[in-house]
Amino acid sequence: GRITKAVVSAPASSGEGLRPLVGILTQPTSSDDPTPYIAASYVKFVEMGGARAVPVFHNGSSGDLAAQFSSINGLILPGGGSDVAKGSSLRVAAETLLALAVEANVAGDVFPVHGTCLGFELLALMITQDDGVLSKFDAEDFASELTPSGGQWAAGSRLFSRAAA
Repeated sequence: GRITKAVVSAPASSGEGLRPLVGILTQPTSSDDPTPYIAASYVKFVEMGGARAVPVFHNGSSGDLAAQFSSINGLILPGGGSDVAKGSSLRVAAETLLALAVEANVAGDVFPVHGTCLGFELLALMITQDDGVLSKFDAEDFASELTPSGGQWAAGSRLFSRAAA
């Protein structure tokens, strides 16, 4: 799938084909200006990990998004102040890409999706299908312990399966 296409897209002698392609979902510049942008810090983050950053355009068609998805190895949903209300171009694009990522992962094709700040909130909105999942609360300078609950959910998780109980 995606890895083969990534390898084919780079010159054989450059070694570039061995570096994963990580898509970064663009954001509109402002509510008045839909011009796509990506903060340079996300590009640097991807490059520091040895991967290559690829823009995935929030205002692309579902066909364009599917084509881009088939050429990347992971996706970052960035933070920021963009509109993530139902129907916004950013949310529609993220929903399309997340559905493709879930489909790939269910089929055994590991496709990571990382959300930073607003991007993580966007993941929560899409996964729960409940816009009420996000609410304001006072948590400045408040540390809290992560306590797994609800049975053995961590045992089946790739992320938490090795965590101490």
